[in-house]
Amino acid sequence: MSFNILADGLAQNGDFVNAPPEVLAWEYRLPRIIEEVAEGRCDLVCLQEANHYDEIAAALGQQGLVGTFLPKRPSPTERFGAPPDGCALFYRASRLSPASPDGAPRGTPYAQPGGGGPMTQGFVAATLRDRESGRLVVVAATHLKAKDGGPNDETRRAQAQQLLDHVAQARDAAATGGGGGGGPAVLVMGDFNATRGSPACQVMERHPTLQLQSVWDVPWAADLGKLGSSGGSSGQHGNGTVVCTGPGSGADGCIRDGQQQHHHHNCQQQPQEQPQQQQQQEHEHEQQREEAVEEQEFSTWKFRPNGEARRIIDHLYFSPQQLAPMARWRMLRAAEIGAGGLPCAAYPSDHMALMTQLEWLT
Repeated sequence: MSFNILADGLAQNGDFVNAPPEVLAWEYRLPRIIEEVAEGRCDLVCLQEANHYDEIAAALGQQGLVGTFLPKRPSPTERFGAPPDGCALFYRASRLSPASPDGAPRGTPYAQPGGGGPMTQGFVAATLRDRESGRLVVVAATHLKAKDGGPNDETRRAQAQQLLDHVAQARDAAATGGGGGGGPAVLVMGDFNATRGSPACQVMERHPTLQLQSVWDVPWAADLGKLGSSGGSSGQHGNGTVVCTGPGSGADGCIRDGQQQHHHHNCQQQPQEQPQQQQQQEHEHEQQREEAVEEQEFSTWKFRPNGEARRIIDHLYFSPQQLAPMARWRMLRAAEIGAGGLPCAAYPSDHMALMTQLEWLT
């Protein structure tokens, strides 16, 4: 799961013109943030704009998640008297463990071009071992520079390149230590502040050795009504070993459309229905296709004095040579959110959580 939770301080001073002040208060939003993470039952969680980190870590620790935090220095939240925000990576200790002391989660600020010192933004990366399969995954969580414009596009592109250079080195180092299954898998996720096709996203998708795929490019993720076959990944599925779902959840870590309702997301999933369910499922999928034509998905939607922003800027990239995407939470639709956009009384952030279920390939 990748989730920009909207930092305390930035929420109240972010010019969200349609959000009542009471729903922006940290005390109101924190329980709803924790509930959202708990509902995902994920083994890996990346949070952006996380502040009050000790509170968050204590609450997620009760869910079995262990975290590492990289605060921004300086952080814009400090101007409003709030703790510094930053990027946090959590993993479920019952399922994953650091592959070695060098593989333990660690935060790294991005470097200014030309050796000019650290940037405000950074990433948290780790090499983890799946306790069930023994296989390795290199995971990185990040939040790239905000604001539109050419110079900021170039900054994000350079940050994405630094991130992938680090991930590639970590993967190569882990590969020398074994792990099986065609080498370590790679997961990179976060708020990139960049839309698909942007320079930063092109860097992520065109690395010559990592060869990452965006979850948004998986067929069932691109079309709400189309359930694909592992996003075109080749290879055989493993013995049910899953990354990014909770213990015991397996294929039911997401709720199937037409079976049960998640409290706000439907779950897009590869079809595993019995024959007697197929006609009902086909009808529901056709309805989803029609809805998809009317409205494209988005991961953030907000109204500020200078206008409306509705787009996909939250991303998850994976190595399709080792991992097959099995399901993803559907993003909320505008009609479900309401005309005021995000954040709102029912949802605690201006970004939605991006939750994906992945299974090992053999």
